[in-house]
Amino acid sequence: MSITVLEAIKLDIFKNFRLIAGHRGLENKIEKVGILDYEYDIKTKEPLYEEQFEKGQFVISSLLFAKDDENLILDAVQCLINDEVCSLAIKNIYYNDLPSEVIELANEKSFPIFIFDKNSAYFEDIITEIMNRVRFVDNYEKIEVKVDMLIKKNISKETIRELAFEINNIFKECFFVIYLKEKRYIDNDKIIVMLERIKRNINIDYATSIFKYRNGIMIISTYEQLNERDKKIILGICYNVWTLI
Repeated sequence: MSITVLEAIKLDIFKNFRLIAGHRGLENKIEKVGILDYEYDIKTKEPLYEEQFEKGQFVISSLLFAKDDENLILDAVQCLINDEVCSLAIKNIYYNDLPSEVIELANEKSFPIFIFDKNSAYFEDIITEIMNRVRFVDNYEKIEVKVDMLIKKNISKETIRELAFEINNIFKECFFVIYLKEKRYIDNDKIIVMLERIKRNINIDYATSIFKYRNGIMIISTYEQLNERDKKIILGICYNVWTLI
């Protein structure tokens, strides 16, 4: 699974990143993160620039390999584009800007390039933040598939139980389901931000799950026996969720 470059740059770690080229590529998908260090060093005897990175990688670099020769940057960016890398972020240890021909190429190929301050973020923190968000989104997408099967498929009770326990293995026999959705369109990134806020601010029982579903938020609350008191509890949760949205 993946997130877009645009979704990634909304993370706190990206607040000091500056987009210098390739703005039309912000919908490129990030699947992994990689570091460009010595891979494009012309002093190495390995075949230069050939398939060093994977499709969908978000590449971070200080451009160490080009610190003494800015002419190496153009070929490097072209090879990143050939490898279908989704974006490049450069720590400004050696460069605060890039040659005009690099900017032109990135704009032409819709290849986003960012520059960020050397004191604003560590490589490992960028990798952690992006991959945490990718896994976070991946988890919700898997849950959506399971909910779709529960809602739309004619499946056995045994399969229903298995799918329910894959969503939450503490689910109980009686359940109460509520789906909250704004009338206006809200993109996935905003929904996920809402979910994070909700989980920080509302005390939720283990037998209750709150997750993104399509363009809204689904709450599944389960009980040994569903009574009026339990209904009031779930409605209270819904009210608190709605106030946070």
